[in-house]
Amino acid sequence: MRKNIGRVARAPLLTAALLLFASPLASADSASDVQAIEDSVASGNYERAISLANAFLKRDPNNVTVLIDRGRARGKLGDWNGEVSDESAALAIDPKNANAYVNRAAARYYLGDLKGAIGDANAALAIDPRDAGAYVNRGIARGELNDWKGEVSDESAALAIDPKNANAYVNRSVARENLGDYKGSIDDAKAALLIDPKDVNAYVNRGIARGDLNDWNGEVSDENAALAIDPKSADAYVNRSDARESLGDYKGSIDDANAALAIDPRDAGAYVNRGIARGELNDWKGEVSDESAALAIDPKNANAYVNRSVARENLGDYKGSIDDAKAALLIDPKDVNAYVNRGIARGDLNDWNGEVSDENAALAIDPKSANAYVNRSDARESLGNFKGAIDDANAALAIDPRDA
Repeated sequence: MRKNIGRVARAPLLTAALLLFASPLASADSASDVQAIEDSVASGNYERAISLANAFLKRDPNNVTVLIDRGRARGKLGDWNGEVSDESAALAIDPKNANAYVNRAAARYYLGDLKGAIGDANAALAIDPRDAGAYVNRGIARGELNDWKGEVSDESAALAIDPKNANAYVNRSVARENLGDYKGSIDDAKAALLIDPKDVNAYVNRGIARGDLNDWNGEVSDENAALAIDPKSADAYVNRSDARESLGDYKGSIDDANAALAIDPRDAGAYVNRGIARGELNDWKGEVSDESAALAIDPKNANAYVNRSVARENLGDYKGSIDDAKAALLIDPKDVNAYVNRGIARGDLNDWNGEVSDENAALAIDPKSANAYVNRSDARESLGNFKGAIDDANAALAIDPRDA
């Protein structure tokens, strides 16, 4: 008996939206004008804040406070280059302004300049070693570079300074999930929700960690809570799609992926998850289409290659299946599912030794892969190694007694 394994891609963990933007103190000589700008930023009226700042800077082009505030407003509107420009202008006037470094770190992060973001956070901490926002932002950038331990360290430092910093808890939750500390990830998300019960990111990330522990109903519950707060959260839809697929609700999984794509047509994770659900409904051509769409957006998505490998094998395109598994392994040489699926396709071509080799590779990475044992049992039986086939079948049943 063969088993094809498709891996689910989750939405990116929500750290980017949690960057801290420092609020500088208004200068005494124009406090009322500056206060109006800062009030506009605080209330979310960013266009008005920029308009007021523009008028102010015509009178006083070297006002550091207003430059920083205009930068913050620009960043809130997604004009990260504009924010970098304003924070840089502020620093040219006041090179010791930690707030400007923290805010420029945030903007550089969004622009993908992770090294620059870390450098700005370091500069802020050299000025003020107790700047919690600098630790939060440096931690996020470190996480984007897969330095999850570094992110845990930075977010912990932020919390030692500011124990009520929900952002730091959410970001540490992200890092812990990536380190496989799912309980710690859940605990951090809970702590964030005690501080801010409407923190969408905390619900989304707690749901992910619950799914990692196979608590799919728990993940659905958390993603529901996130969507009740923010009905436009594509991440929550993608993750709920994942959980529903795991619960066997393939139609619900497809509906959620469609909802995510209506919000963000370039969400690779939504295409990956919809493809998996389509495959579960034996719509293999639909899965090939969705995984191909995901790869057009994210050519380094190993999950999409693995899942398309599954679909192609089921369509009888064994060479295409092998090619996709190879592509996945070029991205992630330790992808157990890629080895398992390539082995299946090799067996379909009667390359039983090739299948044994691939299943061996899978088991070297994950000795608890019942699928690899089942597939190697099949290959060994085809090679006439009946004792080996029985041994592998017994090993699979020891891992999963319900494996038919």
